[in-house]
Amino acid sequence: MKTQVGIIGAGPAGLMLAHLLHRRGIECIVLEHRSRKDIEETIRAGVLEQGTVDLMRELGLADRLLAQGQAHHGFELRFGGVSHRVNMSELTGGKHVTVYAQHEVIRDLVGGCERCGIPIYFEVSQVSLEAVEMSPVIRFVHRGARRQITCTATLSLVATDFTDRVDERYLASCEWSTRRRTRLPGSAS
Repeated sequence: MKTQVGIIGAGPAGLMLAHLLHRRGIECIVLEHRSRKDIEETIRAGVLEQGTVDLMRELGLADRLLAQGQAHHGFELRFGGVSHRVNMSELTGGKHVTVYAQHEVIRDLVGGCERCGIPIYFEVSQVSLEAVEMSPVIRFVHRGARRQITCTATLSLVATDFTDRVDERYLASCEWSTRRRTRLPGSAS
């Protein structure tokens, strides 16, 4: 397979990256080691800043978020037995945060990928990166078959558990996992 950008990790960052690339006409493929059911049903808290809500709205991914999310315009600090309200909306020109669980964000982003035709491969294993200094290749196993993706973009973004710059290709961190770290040529740590 060939694509411009390979993204490893179908969490919120990797999926949002896929949508942002798609909006710019950049082809990508997303790989995820967990099943779709797992990523959509693992309960995690979620508080979205105004910019994230605005971006999801702009990308056409915010219908459920706007219907089900709960806007919070401030919070209270309590000390000395006295509550002190901090009104974020007043302090930020009307901005607020929205409470909307992470697994719901993931459902919205995965559904958006389906509608846009952005391929996501779930339940992949044995993921490895090769030739990152030239034309990155991502090797992986999916449903028992060995596969590979050759990334052809001049600016190659690969979402993994590290952030680094190798020559003029960028690796963007889009996975929370710290189970495995791969050291790339020229990486700091």
